[in-house]
Amino acid sequence: MRKLNQLFLILVISLILLLFVSIFYNLYYIQTYQTNAVLKTRDDGLSSLATIYVITPTYDRLVQKAELIRLSHTLILAKNIHWILVEDSLQKTPLVTRFLKNIQNYGHLSYTHLNALTPPQFKLKTTDPNWLKPRGVLQRNAGIEW
Repeated sequence: MRKLNQLFLILVISLILLLFVSIFYNLYYIQTYQTNAVLKTRDDGLSSLATIYVITPTYDRLVQKAELIRLSHTLILAKNIHWILVEDSLQKTPLVTRFLKNIQNYGHLSYTHLNALTPPQFKLKTTDPNWLKPRGVLQRNAGIEW
């Protein structure tokens, strides 16, 4: 008799757990369906949104391409973005030019490629602390003037 009561108790607990799981699953399914429906309706209205301009100053260094790839993958996820990439160089470098041509294969990101050289008196020396002189100001201003 005692084993029968234990089996009955296990059966009741199992049924209650099954009921809770099915309720939570249904709630999750409904919430996911509603979220997807909202996202679909938001996509329709994106063409009326204003364009966001992102200005990125950059300079030649070993990790430049890796950092630009990481940033471009983030920007590609958003719509209505125009990326203004300004190099700190006398002329546009082949690395960045090729990189920008290649990202067009992966998404809808529009871009503008500019260059503005920082004068030597405004560049940091190896002994200078990083807060001594402003960095990327001429490049940001070139992007804003564009």
